[in-house]
Amino acid sequence: FMSTEVQGPSRSVSDKRGVVDALKQKATINPKSEMKSKRPSRQSKAEKQIEELNFLPNAVGSSSLTLWHRPKVQHLVHMKEKHGVTMIISALADREKPNWIRDECKKIGLKWFHIPLNGANKTLLSTKGTVRLVSKKLVELMRILTSSQERALLHCAAGIHRTGVLSYTLLRFGGFSTREKVRKITAIPFD
Repeated sequence: FMSTEVQGPSRSVSDKRGVVDALKQKATINPKSEMKSKRPSRQSKAEKQIEELNFLPNAVGSSSLTLWHRPKVQHLVHMKEKHGVTMIISALADREKPNWIRDECKKIGLKWFHIPLNGANKTLLSTKGTVRLVSKKLVELMRILTSSQERALLHCAAGIHRTGVLSYTLLRFGGFSTREKVRKITAIPFD
């Protein structure tokens, strides 16, 4: 799962954070958006970020992808209504109680996919059990994303480590080299 080809032995933590930062800044938050809130004084920071979500088109097959942190119930509704989100991909451990997201997605008509991942450190990602589980789940997710046109939101708790590792891996599975992934992420058009 975390081969030298994907991570590379010379990659430092700051290099990985740079990729995650680029993903979050370029793929999810559009700072040039001129969208106005109907109630600017009462809109939360998260609601403003949702207004400015930007998707990486054709990230995996014909499916678009954006990255975020664990959403709240009201965020799920807003994402579906404002951005046409069709699928939520949760990278949360069972101890983080992801089932409420599954239940809410079902209530509002969103697809939900769960990757039970306890973290994104190298030691954890190198264990055989984690490699088997995550590889199986990612192959299943790739089949879904390549066989349909989803507008998917990938998240973990904070939207940093697991989200970054999984988005990077999805793009690698999609056939993009490291340079192509960075180019694809940084070339997202801003409306």
